[in-house]
Amino acid sequence: MSQAAPASRPAILLVPWDRDFIDAVAERLLAATAGDFCQVTVLFPLRRAGRFLIDRLAAHPGLDKPCLLPRIAAVDQWLAELGRAIHGRPLRLLDPLGRVGLLHAVVQDLQKGLGDAPWTGERIFPTELHRFFPWGLRLAELCEELFRHGVAPKNIEHAAADVLPQAAAILENLKAIHAAYRRRLLSGGTATPGLCQALAAEDPEAASARLAGDRLFACGFFAPSGSEEKIFRTLFAAGRLEMLWHADPLLATDPARAHFSCRELTDLARRFGAPVVLHGQTLPSRPVSGRRKRADDALQLPLFPEAAPLGADELLAAKTIRFYEGYDLHSQLVAFSRELALAPDTADTAVVLPDTGLLMPVLHHLPRRDVNISMGYPLARSSISRLIETILRLQESRLGPGRYAWREVVAFLRHPYLKMLKTGETQPLRPLFSAWERLVRQGGAHLDPFALPPPGGDADAADPDAAPADLAAATALAGRVLAVCLRAFEDVKTPRELGDALAGLAGLLLDEAHAGDIWERFLIDAECLFRVTSGVIPALRGGDLADEPFPARTLYTLLRGLLSAERAAFEAEPLSGLQVMGMLETRLLSFSRIYLLDAVEDRLPGVAPHDPLLPDALRHLLGLSDSRQRDAVAAYTFYRLIMGASEVVIFYRAGVQSTGLFDDKPMRSRFVEQLLWGMEKRRGEVIKPGEPPLFTVSLPLRAIAPHNASVEKTPAVRKALDRVLEKPLSASFLDAYLTCPLRFYYGRVLRLAPLDEVAEEGDAAGLGTLVHEVLRETFAPFVGREIDGTHIGLEPLSSRLDAALHAAPFFHALPPDGRLMLARTSRERLRRYVAGMPRTTPLSLETRLSLSLPGAGREWLFTGIVDRADRRAPGIVILDYKTGKPRKPGAALWEDEGFWGRLADPAACEDEGLFCEVRDRVQSVQLPLYALLYAKATGETPVEAACVELRRSGEECGLFGEKTPPEVRREAILSRTPVLVDYLVRHIVTAPHFAPKPSRVCDWCEFAGLCGGDGGEEGG
Repeated sequence: MSQAAPASRPAILLVPWDRDFIDAVAERLLAATAGDFCQVTVLFPLRRAGRFLIDRLAAHPGLDKPCLLPRIAAVDQWLAELGRAIHGRPLRLLDPLGRVGLLHAVVQDLQKGLGDAPWTGERIFPTELHRFFPWGLRLAELCEELFRHGVAPKNIEHAAADVLPQAAAILENLKAIHAAYRRRLLSGGTATPGLCQALAAEDPEAASARLAGDRLFACGFFAPSGSEEKIFRTLFAAGRLEMLWHADPLLATDPARAHFSCRELTDLARRFGAPVVLHGQTLPSRPVSGRRKRADDALQLPLFPEAAPLGADELLAAKTIRFYEGYDLHSQLVAFSRELALAPDTADTAVVLPDTGLLMPVLHHLPRRDVNISMGYPLARSSISRLIETILRLQESRLGPGRYAWREVVAFLRHPYLKMLKTGETQPLRPLFSAWERLVRQGGAHLDPFALPPPGGDADAADPDAAPADLAAATALAGRVLAVCLRAFEDVKTPRELGDALAGLAGLLLDEAHAGDIWERFLIDAECLFRVTSGVIPALRGGDLADEPFPARTLYTLLRGLLSAERAAFEAEPLSGLQVMGMLETRLLSFSRIYLLDAVEDRLPGVAPHDPLLPDALRHLLGLSDSRQRDAVAAYTFYRLIMGASEVVIFYRAGVQSTGLFDDKPMRSRFVEQLLWGMEKRRGEVIKPGEPPLFTVSLPLRAIAPHNASVEKTPAVRKALDRVLEKPLSASFLDAYLTCPLRFYYGRVLRLAPLDEVAEEGDAAGLGTLVHEVLRETFAPFVGREIDGTHIGLEPLSSRLDAALHAAPFFHALPPDGRLMLARTSRERLRRYVAGMPRTTPLSLETRLSLSLPGAGREWLFTGIVDRADRRAPGIVILDYKTGKPRKPGAALWEDEGFWGRLADPAACEDEGLFCEVRDRVQSVQLPLYALLYAKATGETPVEAACVELRRSGEECGLFGEKTPPEVRREAILSRTPVLVDYLVRHIVTAPHFAPKPSRVCDWCEFAGLCGGDGGEEGG
């Protein structure tokens, strides 16, 4: 069944999409030219397809070699060159910055009435260049798109309801802006790629004359731009250009039954006024034939012209298509690895990634040989870009000279490429930056990195064996790093200055004296650094706006935009073996086996980014393609790829992913739904997940064994514990064990500590120490004198507190509102304490007491510092200041004979339930132990021990109730407390494990991650 076009009209050649399009193009070129390619040009939408065509021509047995190949070009480059040639005068391509500057001048002149058309509307666009800049970038992109499509824009009135006022002002004057912009470009001898294409399309006859004698082949165009279509139609009508499509063969034989994804081509053929005829009848169909050039022709479907072409449903029914539903990317990669391992080989196989972010995870699952990556790696995802981003954030968060935010400084000091810089054979910045990070974490919220100690200046980090010459070299390198990465970026005001600063950073990283073999080991980042030096820096240094001053935030936005636009390209060879590419790179290519990952709606067809200047709903008003056309292109690209394969494996996510605001469930792509729906119709039943060909990714799940976080007291652990017990013990030591033995083990025995952090929200421990010191100084003049609250001057107390706060580093780490709030609340709390203070006689302040107490068969030395001891009418009162929440035993505890009897039992330590009861009822040993220490040291037993709760009202929270008899108080201090201490010491020494004890402390415990976060099983 061959179709012949009428002799008077050229026809569009359609290669059935189950045939290899590149093979068909090669066959057509040889048939049309007999191998004489002297004046032949082959145009593709992308350059990648041209590389495959060269490979096929080189291997074609019908082409005599050596020979000259035809010119193979991407259409945008070819058309731009044609436009410059037609224009006749040299045109300099204007960079994006220059385009923004020219548009700014155009808009300002129109607003001043200096243009051919007056500025319409009441909205006036800002005159400042930095305020125009972000809109100028969008406007330049819009003008470029208008040029490419050959659209003469019109003004869009009444757009204020859909866009911001600035955008509405531009759209209301778009016609005049675009015309003046085009005129100024050409009058200044400049142009843009889109304008060059428009110049060619505006004079197709001149273009045709320019191409006299040339024969052109436009291959695989589905949705050409307006300029491209205009040139193609002119050359096509003159018989100078052949059109080859790759689509559903029913477009040629029965357009009404053609697949929906190819219907745009029906409209394109109508605009060309040309019939569509089939081409490539001698090529094998590959729904089941497998590899290209396979000798087993028995598996091939019938060829033209013996049989009618098959529709999409028949072709899909003959293919092997499998689906894998995973819950995240990693589950998809697990299934992908299994599929790849089962494949007999990877020849003529493509791994298709709709998102460039998938590239690095996928690379870890690919074979080590015969792999070619043809998609670019985003520069913005590289370590080089992260270093630049860290430097920019350092400047954005800087409050002034020498006031850098500590978190950004830590991120800067941690970057690996800085730590790997060398002097000779050593890496001196690695220990130096680690020491600097420790100092930064111990300081304030803002600091001057240039004030950090040089190598050898920090005794803790200094290398005692370092030679003076090595220290000098390390000092010079550290100073250069700070100067290049910080100082050079501090005062940049123009794009050129930012480019110079960035060039200094690149120079540091590329300096052979310091870089060593870094870039030989990290090849992707080496390519990314090359892109910075060859693309980003010249874009900043060149152009008409290079010396125009901008605010720092505008410069940083510009730099981030340049970085996000760059791609690090991989080598395009070899063309055989496993090919890794994006969806766009697959256009016009065919593979026998395809693995398509992350086929979700957000990727296929994907969601277009919002354009604040021209939203999707307004694009049709200018005759530009909108989301409907974009979805049509995505559908054609997807189905064309599927139809050319024998085996297709599609992976997608179906798990819940958090977006930060809401939880959304990724949806499999509409194209996947269509494939499944077609299968279900052929089967006559619904395909459920888990049934072939719709597999679910399942990983072996085993019962989670109960997590026992207890630490056994092995000989090594006991040895470490003994070292701790050799030192004097304290109430806080026993309280730490009583709260949680496992936490006690990590913090007291192993001496683990969380990473230091700057106290941006306040330092509770530091505030407590400060208040203790202020109260000590306040009461020092009154020791031995009977006083009450009226004797304490509030003004001197407040002045003393304010002076102490302003001298405390943690106070300056707080933001201004935090400092104000802390100062006011601290003054108010001390005022309340003084106002409610009973009549009393301070006897001693900050008194250190020591006492030996028996426990576990030996004597233990206990020490403690009593904040204040007072004499009052009933007797001695021990006071302990608390800026946090006070903890103390309940008053009824002391008269519970059964409890104390169980506590004194030698076998009590074996009862873990008793330990939990002790923890809940005693809560803290501090007050009774301090009372005991004072009684033994002075011979006078206190009648009360109380916490002064300074965090609220300054109330004294006593150890005993008001109705507790004196003899019970005395017995509690002199008899019960030694029993309690003996029990705790025995438990520390004799318990076989350090067991976790779940409580509310787990919510803020620094070691929660070591025991599961909830302390594990109650009772260990």
